[in-house]
Amino acid sequence: MAGSADDESDDPASTGSGTAIADTEASGEASSAGSSESAEADSTTDTEGSSGQDEASSESSEADSTTDAEGSESAGATTGGRELPRVLFIGNSYTFFNDLPALVANVTASVGQEWETGAQAIGGATVETHLFDPGTATLLAEGWDVVVLQGQSVEPIFQTLVFEAAVVDFAALVEAESPGAELLLFETWARGEGSEVLDQLMMTAEEMQQGLSEGYAGAAEAASAEVVPVGQAWALALGEVPPPMLHTGDLSHPNLTGSFLTACMFSIALTGEPATANAHVPDGLDAALADTMEIIADQI
Repeated sequence: MAGSADDESDDPASTGSGTAIADTEASGEASSAGSSESAEADSTTDTEGSSGQDEASSESSEADSTTDAEGSESAGATTGGRELPRVLFIGNSYTFFNDLPALVANVTASVGQEWETGAQAIGGATVETHLFDPGTATLLAEGWDVVVLQGQSVEPIFQTLVFEAAVVDFAALVEAESPGAELLLFETWARGEGSEVLDQLMMTAEEMQQGLSEGYAGAAEAASAEVVPVGQAWALALGEVPPPMLHTGDLSHPNLTGSFLTACMFSIALTGEPATANAHVPDGLDAALADTMEIIADQI
């Protein structure tokens, strides 16, 4: 489910779209170093890529990613006869890159709480994109304990009222199709310093993050939802000396370190356990850097 450099563009008016539906559940032994409780995330992906116009406006849009992949469905969703809690991620390529739902499944299992995860990710999607997609209601009707909603990378800043109204409508859809599910808003991060998008927006990274945080906070209040302040965790991490690399080369999408920090934030939100209780380190991520991301996540 992970995107690659070939899937992304640093052009804010780039075109493309893609959809990914994934079901993952944490069970068994993970590839993490030194964890007897780590999880293996099995992922089933049905993805269709097509060319289309990503949200192009004077406010800019995020570069999207598409990929085609097929996997095998995980063998079971229970532990000792107990059904696992379920979390559904709804978003776009920020959710899709590095298979964030699988990372979350592994980290939550490592801290002692297994979660079954699923995702619908459409490249460049706004909240309204998912509202108008009939597949969203169908997926929500499968029943979830938590639904995570991620907006397009600039809509909370420049389409604030539209974004807020769409989040309110999405909350109503969740309540109708998956009654009792908690809605969490995935606050995203600012573009990296040097990004042409920041120049186009006439903003610094700090100003963009402030706008995102305010936009998500307002929508959460209107929809009676909670915010997972991922963007604020990124800002704190990027304040380190020297700062870690969290973006890919396009200064928009997350690299593995950025996605791992994001997964730590969701693990805290879902389990209430500190990220530093995690022992799962994804393949390709330095263990010391993973420890630093966990410490940062616990400070938010």
